[in-house]
Amino acid sequence: MTALNLFKKGSRRLLNCEDVNRFIVDYLEETILPDTRDRFEAHLAACPTCGPFFDQYRQTIMLTREEGAIPVDLPPELVEVTLHFLREHYEDRDS
Repeated sequence: MTALNLFKKGSRRLLNCEDVNRFIVDYLEETILPDTRDRFEAHLAACPTCGPFFDQYRQTIMLTREEGAIPVDLPPELVEVTLHFLREHYEDRDS
């Protein structure tokens, strides 16, 4: 079930921070119901945490799209540990 289906049309329940997190992709993809969009935007405007979080989230997406893949020099130890974990936990699933 997508976040889009969590609320019935006409529901006026206020959104909380967890709801905003669930609806963020639907909102950005413009697949959110109009009533829910209005409540989403009202929460962003009033919440001292979600408003700045959403702005940062949207800016990150925009910068990534503008710049493409952002090159990052990862520590070799991190790469090694990550690859080891992935091989150990996911290698058998591809078979």
